[in-house]
Amino acid sequence: MNETIAKAGKNGRAIKKVESGLIYEASYKKPETGVQDLLAMCHAPPVAARLNAYKYEFLGYKPFILTIRDPDAFIAFLRDELCLTVAVDPSVVHKRFKDSGFDAEFKGDEKWAIRVT
Repeated sequence: MNETIAKAGKNGRAIKKVESGLIYEASYKKPETGVQDLLAMCHAPPVAARLNAYKYEFLGYKPFILTIRDPDAFIAFLRDELCLTVAVDPSVVHKRFKDSGFDAEFKGDEKWAIRVT
C-alpha cells in the first residue's frame, strides 16, 4: 500500500494489482474519478472497502493506519484528503475456493462478508 500511496503523491492517484483478485487504490482526487479503471481490473464487480471508514477502528495488534510510512500521507489520510481503497475480485475468490472443493458466497453482511461451505 505504501508504494501505491507514494505513486499517488506524485500523480494524484494510483492503482496497483497486488495479486490476482486484490487491488489497492490511493487517491488524492475524488474517489469517484476513474472508477472504470478499477472495474476493468476485475472479471466481476469487485467487493471494495474504503479504508477511510475504518481509520479509527483499532482491531488486531497494530492499527493499520500506523503502517502508513509517509507522515504527510498519514495526515492527509486522517483529514480525508487521501482516500485508500482495497478491492477484491469475487470471481478469483470463488475460483480459489472451488479449486479446493469449497463454495464461497459473498453475503453483503457486515458481520459475515463471505460464507464458505
